[in-house]
Amino acid sequence: MERRQLLLGSGALFATALAGCTSASSKEEAGTADHTQSDQRDDKDERNDTNTNEKDENERDHDDEKAEHDDEHNEQGDIPGFDRDEFEIDSEVIQLKKLAYHNHQLDIRVMVTTTNQDVLAEELRALAPGFERAIRDADVDAEEFFAEVHQIKFTLYDEHKNTVFAIFLDLEWLRALLTDEMTDEEFANRICEYPNENEGDDGPPEPPGTK
Repeated sequence: MERRQLLLGSGALFATALAGCTSASSKEEAGTADHTQSDQRDDKDERNDTNTNEKDENERDHDDEKAEHDDEHNEQGDIPGFDRDEFEIDSEVIQLKKLAYHNHQLDIRVMVTTTNQDVLAEELRALAPGFERAIRDADVDAEEFFAEVHQIKFTLYDEHKNTVFAIFLDLEWLRALLTDEMTDEEFANRICEYPNENEGDDGPPEPPGTK
């Protein structure tokens, strides 16, 4: 009888111990499962962040390529009533760097290699013959140029890419130039005087006739 009670007692003790091990094992498995799920969530978040970053980078690359393509098209496309091949600046200190046309605006950017204002004023005269040749030698009447081109932005910068001045040329100056009502020197003087007349403005002066 005592042996049977002892066996029963041992069996109960074993069952209790087994239950304890099972409970501990279940807790360990649950902890492992929670840790695994947390790692999976972290991995998923990292993948999402990576995908988002790659998407943003691809969009930026696409925008840069589009902007570069648009700039190239604007610099190579036709200009109404204007022969870009004839627009040459015969000067040793002024170099044409950009000639682009977009949305009725002609964008001209030149670099100057002198800081002498008297020399600059004299060399700017070379712009006048360039405009005259480009407009007069175009295959169409000059009036097409004035009908389609509403603004001419002229930017002059130095060898260090610092802007010396940026203005909107008055189209009436070009009309007067083409009809010999204005000389090359007067045209150059207008360009040099215009920034001084608008000194203190932020950015290039507004196109003539907009105020």
